[in-house]
Amino acid sequence: MTNLMNVMFLPLRRYAEFHGRSRRREYWLWVLFKFLLGACLVLLAGLLGVSGHIGGVGVVALLRMLIFFAILVPDIAVSVRRMHDINRSGWWIVMPVAVGAGASALYLLVAGGSLSAEIQTLVAVSQTNDPELFLSGMTALIVPMIWVSGPILLAKIVTLVFRCTPGTHGDNRFGPDPKAFH
Repeated sequence: MTNLMNVMFLPLRRYAEFHGRSRRREYWLWVLFKFLLGACLVLLAGLLGVSGHIGGVGVVALLRMLIFFAILVPDIAVSVRRMHDINRSGWWIVMPVAVGAGASALYLLVAGGSLSAEIQTLVAVSQTNDPELFLSGMTALIVPMIWVSGPILLAKIVTLVFRCTPGTHGDNRFGPDPKAFH
């Protein structure tokens, strides 16, 4: 149990270390830690209820924001090291963001910047009781959503597969095999 906890908190000890490699175990225990931390914050929010506000800002929301920024750097660092373990550049972790920006830009080029007009149409038709008009407005918004979210989903699947892939055996261009130390 102690060894699991040591591995789980290893990204915090290697806070801004973007070189080297991280095993799958280190990465996925980090993901579990973040999930458990989030679950504790949800539990805390439930216990505090509505009374957990300071000047209109939720205490739990403020705490979540502080924790997010506190673990952002080690989260990126462990993801980069995970990519290094499979002999890939750490830049692969930004692939979903880059694909999303590219798909959005491509859609706006193809659609001629009419997305705002489509949203205005959707808002206008949502205030009517005509189901046919509402359906046409929804279709106008669903097409760009699919255009943009489809490639993002594919990019996320690719990076998920990378994160699940066993590391290269032996040394690679990013350093020695972390399994050799355990």
